[in-house]
Amino acid sequence: MILSETNYDKLKKLIEDKKNRELQCSKYLKFAKDLLIKDTLIDYINIENERRLHLGRSDYVIIAKVVSFGDSTTRAYLWELKAPQCHIFQIDKGNKLKPSKYLNDAENKLLYYYHEMRKDGSILREEYEISNTSDVRIGGIIIGSENNRVKGDLDEGEKIRRYHIARAVKDYLYGDKITLKTWTEVLNQLK
Repeated sequence: MILSETNYDKLKKLIEDKKNRELQCSKYLKFAKDLLIKDTLIDYINIENERRLHLGRSDYVIIAKVVSFGDSTTRAYLWELKAPQCHIFQIDKGNKLKPSKYLNDAENKLLYYYHEMRKDGSILREEYEISNTSDVRIGGIIIGSENNRVKGDLDEGEKIRRYHIARAVKDYLYGDKITLKTWTEVLNQLK
C-alpha cells in the first residue's frame, strides 16, 4: 500500500525547490490559518488569494469573525507573501544585515494595500460589512525559509547569529503591527 503525501510533505517539497514557488505555497496557508490571526477567533468567513485592488493585488486576505472587547466583530487580515526561495536579509557593511529587496518590496506592498483597504468606500469593507476602518488589520509578511534567511558569503553559524540580531531589530521596528514569518514556520504549523 502506498501512502499519499501529506500537506506537510507537499509544502516541504515546495519550500526546498530551487524555483520560485510562492503561488503553490500559498495554497497551504489555509491549513495554517490559526497562525495568521492575532485575535480570539469565533469563525472564519473567507480567505482570498490575490485580491485585486487599485494599487495591485493583495496576496492573502483572511476575513474572520473575532472577539473584540467582549463583542464579536468582522475583521480583515492582510498578508503579503514572498517565495520560500527569497532571502529575508542580505549582508551589509560591518557585522550588520539589511532587508533584502524582497522584504522591502513586501513591506511596501503591504502598507499600500492596507492603506487602500482602510479607505472609506473600500469594496472589501462593503462586501464583508466591515464598518470600522480599525477592523482592517495588517497580518504580516511570509517570506523565505530556514535554509535561505541570509544572502551572502558567510559560514552558516555566522548567518544564523546575524539573522537573529536582524530579526530582533525588525520585530522591534514592527512592534505588534506587522508579523514576520518564514515558510518554515508555516510548515511547522502543519505537523
